[in-house]
Amino acid sequence: MNLIFDLDLTLIDSKIAEPYRRGSTWQKAYSLIPSFTEYKGMKAVFDYIHDRGFPYCIVTSSPSTYCNKVCSQWGFNPKYMVCFHDTKLKKPHPEPINLALSKLKAEPDQAISFGDKDSDIIASNAANVPSVACLWGAEDRVTLLSANPTYIVNNPIEIVAILKNLNT
Repeated sequence: MNLIFDLDLTLIDSKIAEPYRRGSTWQKAYSLIPSFTEYKGMKAVFDYIHDRGFPYCIVTSSPSTYCNKVCSQWGFNPKYMVCFHDTKLKKPHPEPINLALSKLKAEPDQAISFGDKDSDIIASNAANVPSVACLWGAEDRVTLLSANPTYIVNNPIEIVAILKNLNT
């Protein structure tokens, strides 16, 4: 199974940097990375992912420098990344998800995508990739759920249950 993850508010609690990310004040956002917090259970999720050798790609609307800094600080080691400058069109368009599939050398039915915003779900659904709404970081749950995710998870550890189910 190939995994596609949004970064901010899906893998890591980066709420304190949101105003700076939205305003493209990247130096300030970079300075806050050590202050981000790990979601409870995310380490166990990635232990499971690494133990099973699942390849994963991070798809983010942030620039690659930011994504690299967050991954380095918090121990994420994605096989691939799709960042802001990698595609002309951004989520909710499926282009970033399709690029992730291409990098992973995977078909849509060989992947699953995780995100906290409706744009993550819409992009995944448009690429025919099963989508997972991650509620722990969602700022607008109603809009997220109205995007029709394939699965809904309330906390990170539920990701493991989905992955176990898909691989049986």
